Amino acid sequence: MQIVYFSVYKGDAYTDVPHFASKNTVERMIDALDLPAAVPRPAYFIQNDLRQKGPLLNAGIYGMPMGDKGISMVDVRDIGEAAALELLRRERAAKPLPRETYALVGSDVLSGTDVANIWSEALDRQIRYAGNGTAAIALPSHGSHATTSPLPAIRRSCH
Repeated sequence: MQIVYFSVYKGDAYTDVPHFASKNTVERMIDALDLPAAVPRPAYFIQNDLRQKGPLLNAGIYGMPMGDKGISMVDVRDIGEAAALELLRRERAAKPLPRETYALVGSDVLSGTDVANIWSEALDRQIRYAGNGTAAIALPSHGSHATTSPLPAIRRSCH
């Protein structure tokens, strides 16, 4: 039996967030049952920014409230690759591998202002960070979602 369970980065530290709490509960069950699972904890998905198309193009703002510390983003394609490589590694192992938990994050910590600057360069127009409030999230998106993000593709070395 091969198990790769995707949890969430720092989910054990923020159990007051329902999505994090549910992931933490599953992790504790995996641990209690002593299952030989890999538990990658991916950070914020770069693709979450697809919801920002409307505010970016219509209002010139990046509205995802990221806090002042910044975050390390990860591309969902890299998460998929990490899962495939981990499943293959576990399948090819001579004996069951122990439970492993690891962060799956990008190498760059980006603030909201950093991301707005990346979008400014990619769109060749001024984009400003809307700050840490949630008002800008409610702006309508108008039109289809973008398919790519200018944010750097963050690759996890799985070799």
